[in-house]
Amino acid sequence: MVNDEEKRLAHPGWAVKFEDGTWLCIAHGAGMVVDAFYARTWATEKEAESEVLHCIKDQDIPNVPYKVIPAWEPLCESLRVRIGGLIEANKIEPGDIMEMTWQLEEVIRTLSGK
Repeated sequence: MVNDEEKRLAHPGWAVKFEDGTWLCIAHGAGMVVDAFYARTWATEKEAESEVLHCIKDQDIPNVPYKVIPAWEPLCESLRVRIGGLIEANKIEPGDIMEMTWQLEEVIRTLSGK
């Protein structure tokens, strides 16, 4: 069982970043994406290197200079998107409260038969 300390100190994995700043993405085939959120990560540096070479060989992506790097940027981008979604999901505007109030009043009217 992995404890919180081990999770915190764990390596983020490996990602492939191209010279132009794009990332290797594997979805329905290989591609190069600008947003680090979509970057594919691998457990080992060797797996990442093998995959990028395979994609180049199969001509799924162009043969451009790249580096296999620790996946901190994709990990941070993924967390940023998740946190943004949580913030948005928990945001309540004054209009939302009024809408809920009107809906509750309508339910009360319906149940009381008025």
